[in-house]
Amino acid sequence: MLIYDRRRCRPPADHEMRRRLSIAQRARLGELEREGWRLLFVRGEHAVAFVAHEQRGYGMLPREGRLLAVRSLPVRTEDASASSGVDEPAPAHAAGA
Repeated sequence: MLIYDRRRCRPPADHEMRRRLSIAQRARLGELEREGWRLLFVRGEHAVAFVAHEQRGYGMLPREGRLLAVRSLPVRTEDASASSGVDEPAPAHAAGA
């Protein structure tokens, strides 16, 4: 078993993260960076980019290249996963309203 200290692990270099993005994501990320957004990290097998803006908050950039607000994404609740398996919208108090 490999044990490591997360505080000492460095995140991948910016060019390594960008290499995993689709052409649509790279193009859209370029537009967003001109508007003041910055790339935070890339996650998942089908590379999803997470971006941040000082005034607008955080966003997610899926493979299609459209920007989604992180706070408006559906949240999987315990009840929904046990009964229907369908994602439910986030409660108003969790969305910051």
